[in-house]
Amino acid sequence: MYTSLITIKIGYQREITHLNKSDSVAAAKQQRDHYHHGDLRESLISAATQLVREKGPDKFSMADACKLAGVSKAAPYRHFANKEDLLKSVIAVGFEEMRQDMLAASNGLVSGSNQRITAIGLTYIAFAIKEPAIFKLMFGNSMNIKEPDSEMIGKPTFQILLDEIIARTQLHDVDKLMAIAFPLWTLVHGASMLTIDDSYKRIYPGSNTDQMIIDSTELLLSSFPEPV
Repeated sequence: MYTSLITIKIGYQREITHLNKSDSVAAAKQQRDHYHHGDLRESLISAATQLVREKGPDKFSMADACKLAGVSKAAPYRHFANKEDLLKSVIAVGFEEMRQDMLAASNGLVSGSNQRITAIGLTYIAFAIKEPAIFKLMFGNSMNIKEPDSEMIGKPTFQILLDEIIARTQLHDVDKLMAIAFPLWTLVHGASMLTIDDSYKRIYPGSNTDQMIIDSTELLLSSFPEPV
């Protein structure tokens, strides 16, 4: 009888062990499949974004991103040729988030109006304040990124401003458009950098950045009637 009980117990333990191993294999396969179907790419971009925020773009390696994402060191190369390629994706996500913020802020406002163009500019600055490390990366603050690449990635975001200038001025000549759009962009970009570097606080304490953007936008567009 005791021999039978021992045999049953051993058999039961073996069955449990076999089931546990099967469950582990299935879980591992499910995780691999999960990554294979696109989650790996997003996980690595998310990890790289976090590392840029914490350390800066040049102070971490692909291995660091893999460790944070919980994947093997070989895994990224299914989606990214190298670290530069990964950082470009971080930049693309940043520009798209900024673009969506701008669209949301300008929604419902009259196209080409001072109010709408100002809302877009203030949203640009707000994004820089919210994501200073990502913002700097988007505009070339990395030895790993070539500036022309960043400029190409950011074009759809800049197009939002160009569309508003066209709506306001009815101009279609590229040089004339850029003569208006570039000073406006320079204004908000410069204000963004000075804000996140705390330069305004040091040089001009008590300055009102929002009011400066409102007044300067109105001045730069004063030659063109405002739509109603």
